[in-house]
Amino acid sequence: DASGWAFNVQASKSIPVVPVVLYGGLQYEKFNVDYDYKFPLNDGTELDISLSQTAANNFRGLAGLSISIPPTPVRINVDYAIGNENNVVTTGLGVRL
Repeated sequence: DASGWAFNVQASKSIPVVPVVLYGGLQYEKFNVDYDYKFPLNDGTELDISLSQTAANNFRGLAGLSISIPPTPVRINVDYAIGNENNVVTTGLGVRL
């Protein structure tokens, strides 16, 4: 059984002189999952395993930038997300059509 949701606000601003877009956002999120497994054993009994997990992050902030490589349609982005317990760096490569 799993449930989760997220609410976020995002904003971006392009810099007209250079092909760069700065972006950022704030997110509130909630996630919970419950695992319940029954494994049959060779002796006819069952092994019950139950786990519950709740996401560590409730609030997350994100800041990043996207760079276009003219005259190609290629874009590169990097951002940094800060959470209550987990911080993440993300990079990407994209093609704008």
